[in-house]
Amino acid sequence: MWPASENDSSDGRVVGRDAEQDRLHHLVTDAATGRGASLIIEGEAGSGKTTLLDLLAEECTTFGFRVQYGQGQEIEQRFPFRTIKSCLRAVDDLGPGDLGELPDLLRNRAGGPDWEFCVTDAFVALVDRWTARGPVAFLIDDLHWADRASLVALGRLQRMLGQLPLLLCASLQPALRSYELARALRVLEEYGMQTMRLGPLDEEAVGKLVKQLVGAAPAASLMEHTAAGAGNPLLVTEIVSALDTQGDLRVCDGVVDLAVAGATQRGMPSSLKESVSRRLASLSARALDVLDVAAVLGPRVDLSDLSVVLDTPVMQLWGFVGEAIRSGLLVDAEACLVFRHDLVRRSLLEEMPGAVRSGLHEQAARTLAASGAPPERVGAYLLRAGTPLDNSMVDWLVQTAPALVLRAPDTAADLLAHAATSVRPPDARLAVLLFHLARVHLTAGEPERAEHTAREALATAQDEGTVRELRWVLAQSAFRKGDHHTAVAAAETALAASISAGDAARFQAFVAQCRYHLRDPVRTEAAAELAVREGEAGNNAYAAAYGLTVLATLRLPLMRTAEALELTDRALTLLGSQEIRSDLPMAPHIVRALALMDLHRTDEAHQALDRGLRAYESGHGAFLTWYHVGKARLHYNAGRWDDASAETGAGMETLDSLGLHDALRSQAAVIAVHRGDPTTYAAAVEAPDESVGGTYYAFLRIWARALTHEAQGDAEGALGLLLDTWRHGAGSVDQAFLHVLCPDLARLADALGASDSQEEICRTLTAQATADASPDLVAEMLYCRGLADDDPGLLLEAAALNQRLGRPLYEGYAQEYAARSLATTGDGAAARKALQAALAIYQDLGADWDAARAEAAVAGAGVHIRRRTQEETHMGWVALTGTERVVAAHVADGLSNPDIGNLMYLSPRTVQFHLSRIYTKLAISSRVELAVAARQHAREDDDGPPPAVP
Repeated sequence: MWPASENDSSDGRVVGRDAEQDRLHHLVTDAATGRGASLIIEGEAGSGKTTLLDLLAEECTTFGFRVQYGQGQEIEQRFPFRTIKSCLRAVDDLGPGDLGELPDLLRNRAGGPDWEFCVTDAFVALVDRWTARGPVAFLIDDLHWADRASLVALGRLQRMLGQLPLLLCASLQPALRSYELARALRVLEEYGMQTMRLGPLDEEAVGKLVKQLVGAAPAASLMEHTAAGAGNPLLVTEIVSALDTQGDLRVCDGVVDLAVAGATQRGMPSSLKESVSRRLASLSARALDVLDVAAVLGPRVDLSDLSVVLDTPVMQLWGFVGEAIRSGLLVDAEACLVFRHDLVRRSLLEEMPGAVRSGLHEQAARTLAASGAPPERVGAYLLRAGTPLDNSMVDWLVQTAPALVLRAPDTAADLLAHAATSVRPPDARLAVLLFHLARVHLTAGEPERAEHTAREALATAQDEGTVRELRWVLAQSAFRKGDHHTAVAAAETALAASISAGDAARFQAFVAQCRYHLRDPVRTEAAAELAVREGEAGNNAYAAAYGLTVLATLRLPLMRTAEALELTDRALTLLGSQEIRSDLPMAPHIVRALALMDLHRTDEAHQALDRGLRAYESGHGAFLTWYHVGKARLHYNAGRWDDASAETGAGMETLDSLGLHDALRSQAAVIAVHRGDPTTYAAAVEAPDESVGGTYYAFLRIWARALTHEAQGDAEGALGLLLDTWRHGAGSVDQAFLHVLCPDLARLADALGASDSQEEICRTLTAQATADASPDLVAEMLYCRGLADDDPGLLLEAAALNQRLGRPLYEGYAQEYAARSLATTGDGAAARKALQAALAIYQDLGADWDAARAEAAVAGAGVHIRRRTQEETHMGWVALTGTERVVAAHVADGLSNPDIGNLMYLSPRTVQFHLSRIYTKLAISSRVELAVAARQHAREDDDGPPPAVP
């Protein structure tokens, strides 16, 4: 008899776990109704974790869930997203496009944190689409072997779990917790994942298990013998199985007892190892060889791999495999062979001498390498072998290193370092191995190690091409450390050598990048122009496009907007369909959008940002935060502050290698102050923005700080901050661009009676508007002059122009001060009309701080208007913004976040932030509840759904 094992699942198979099964049932029902749930099943090997997962899968299927069942594997722990991929094996019901960007991203491994971030985004988008169609369950066995990237992706799912019909459940052995897993579990628990610990079965449950196994109640003496299993279901099962197989059990009067005295000493295994040894004894010698190799290859073994390693045709091999299956050691599962329990495989490995294990790992590596197997699998076996690499395997590694670095960087790092100890100078292969090792360190975010390794390689490198690429890694390493001077020196050393025009263009583009970060616009422009010329001469379109993008970026703060737009259009034409490179990232779409924003071509700016977002989803996320900053700025200027807040919140969840989170916080702070909250971001905006993003957006941090100071009663300090910034510039931005500060500058100067400053502002704006004739400059000039001269006519003219430009805040400013001016002249009716217009604008914006200031400004002249309260509109359907209503309508139509984002030119992350606000306002917690509420409201709303938002 082979007893039921942990991998079997059927009704009644789980004994003593009734409370645990009830808990799982409640999780399923919660997730089915849209309230996502998650659970870790924790217990020692053999405690019943896999059986519970199997039963959970069956129940989920009954409830109509899509069930994705995966498993962590020790040998694959170093391969990014391998555990997630194991969950996606069965996707037969999907069409070619239903997996979105995920398959291409996983196939075309770019490596590094940007790539992992984009893969995670694509995975979350996939799950979002699935949950829009119905409930989904992700079940993962042996989470303790999960790779780091998969753990991060699961963490992202956990954060949005409560709003989706999604169930996450995984099993793990506490004794095998790694540091990486412990850290991931802390994050999961922080966002609500619970843990269910499986302890040993009590005596009553053990008795039920034994009765189930043998078909009769156990006698007391038999129960004493099963106590050696310590309540572990698998070990108890093995003990009973051994006694039964050896004929040491008898049934008498419906009770099972030991057949003879001393049966325990003769037949009961002291451990699982003895049970496995007993089963092995029935196998042929060849079947034993097959099983040993299978144990080395892993808990899941591809039969074709086993055939290659053993040099035996599959049909011939199957006969020996069949013996192991019949003995109960292996299970035929899908296209793989699986050990019935990993304890069986581990028992085999522990019985195998270390030298034999090492030899089998090396044999597996060699034969799989010769057959063209994926390099990461070969590399994993080589590392497990632990033996020095001979010439043939060093040659193999030199040839496959580029692919291995991308597909399994952790494996590559260890294997390349190991191989380098087997090679000595003047062997040219040493420099190549070290070059790839430096690349791994760089991709892994370890620039110091990358620099050290690259310098070590340069000491032995002889090939010109290898030397050139090592200097590229060296320059990149210094750049990643923030040492831009060293980065420039390394690049210029490469440029001093004899290299092609195409390579020269690449290095010049990199020098331009470094010079830009050094805030050296003159030499930045020179390097960028060289990159364009060399790129066009050397057929390096990417480098030429990069140079053009840098030149366009330099034009923006100088208000040479039309020129910047023309340069980015040329860059995008040259770039064509090429993907953004991680070692030389650029963002022409974002630069183009900023130019379009300055030209008030708002719809085109939105479209440029959207196209840029789609381009960066292909695997490089360095500029994703720029996208959110751009969208936030567009929405802020247009008075859609809730949409701007959603973009700032979504942008804070992106990677921030360029330091744009500071700009997002600054934008959020500006909105918060206007809405009467000067404290939330007060501490954050006091610190200067010295990030890379601060080169362009440092003014935004100072602006937020000045408004915060004013709101806290320090108007003089606020004026001083803004005046100094406007006069002298901030980062790469000079006075020509900083006209955006002038409405607040003029307002503060007027409040403090600083007439000289008012005149300086008016003169400068008049000169700029005369030279440029930009409509926003004209509007600001009219407003500032009207304020300085106390001229209501100019102020109302400024209000009308700002209204046409779609800048409601500054329209409100102009109406507010026109009301004050009219009130002081005794024209109460006109003053009330202007004040009413200002308050209506501030009401729509939620700008309570500005509304209070406007009321106070005219109160002294006897003009009073009761402001409408918003207290009753903070909750319920009436509190939803136009964008939020559109999102709700799309949810009611069954669309996922990615689909909604595609329709509304938003990232799925931004859609999620809108949904969070909707749930709060409607006092609900899931998409299911929102869909019901939206449909009900649509039936009650005679006017139909609101118009779509671009």
